[in-house]
Amino acid sequence: AALRAARAFAEAPDGSLLLTGGHGTGKTCLGAAAANRLMAQGHPVLFTFVPDLLDQLRGGYADDAELSHDEVFEQVKNVSVLVLDDIGAHNGTPWAEEKLFQVVNHRYLNGLPTILTSAVPLERLDGRLQSKLTDPRNALVIDMGGATGARTMSLGGIPHAMLSGMTFDSFERQGRARTREDRETLAAALYASRAFAEEPDGWLVLVGGPGCGKTHLAVAVANRQLEQGGDVFFAFVNDLLYNVLYTFSPDSRVTYDELFDRIKQAPLLIMDDLGSESSTSWADEKLYQIIVHRHNARLPTVITMRTLPSGPADPVASRLNDARMVTEVPITAPDYRQTGRVRQEPRRDVS
Repeated sequence: AALRAARAFAEAPDGSLLLTGGHGTGKTCLGAAAANRLMAQGHPVLFTFVPDLLDQLRGGYADDAELSHDEVFEQVKNVSVLVLDDIGAHNGTPWAEEKLFQVVNHRYLNGLPTILTSAVPLERLDGRLQSKLTDPRNALVIDMGGATGARTMSLGGIPHAMLSGMTFDSFERQGRARTREDRETLAAALYASRAFAEEPDGWLVLVGGPGCGKTHLAVAVANRQLEQGGDVFFAFVNDLLYNVLYTFSPDSRVTYDELFDRIKQAPLLIMDDLGSESSTSWADEKLYQIIVHRHNARLPTVITMRTLPSGPADPVASRLNDARMVTEVPITAPDYRQTGRVRQEPRRDVS
């Protein structure tokens, strides 16, 4: 049914087509295929990942933005055919919900063809969006069912650009290593991450400065687990805390207990950049609860951080330094994003 609907839309674009279902069911593939067919017929098409679109709109307020907020917004609202991929994967702030509604409502009122994909149940979408996307007069909703393969969770998903670009095969084993020690730590981190990805057990803690490859390896672990059909909850720690805090808002579609239990009980949790968050008593308490629960339950966890805490009275440091279940992997290589020539390790004359 989904394939027929996508083909029919590509031949005669009209109204909106919403493809729902779990990750790995082919929603994005069908949306992209319809977009390609429409472009081949000469239709201007804009395909965009919803969280990326919202980031671009926010960035449009900056003085040095290549395109202003208004320019991006007008293009999205009025393009001949729009494909919004993964609606519902964004942080559901009032600002984000309002922007999405303005786009969808404008296109609804003006009869502009729109394809949308979503892994989020319809009832969790903004009520105003639901009314436009399910109007039988000009909208078609196709439920493609649960995931047939790997999947991530809607509030713990990994952006497509990260998943496609951060694999073990694409990891730069030399990085910007200047010394033999740098190269050896990169090799050790790659080896440990590959081993963990095959059989997640205990905790893997990757420690190093910005740009040393920690996040790349953490996402590569997620990639491998997703290929094997596993569940992964990935989050930058700052975003994780923001999402937990936002559940107390009356606008939140997810309850505090629901989200917090997802995080604590996730079969594989990846916490990126632990320690970068603002240290408030509330944030410290939430992170403590997550870490203690997962440590006690021995749930597989990957953590990236810049430095490992070592305070003798710090309960989080105690667990992160528990050699019985934590594999700590330091990476000393410098930031691979920095430009310039890599300085080679000096040769030593042997005579």
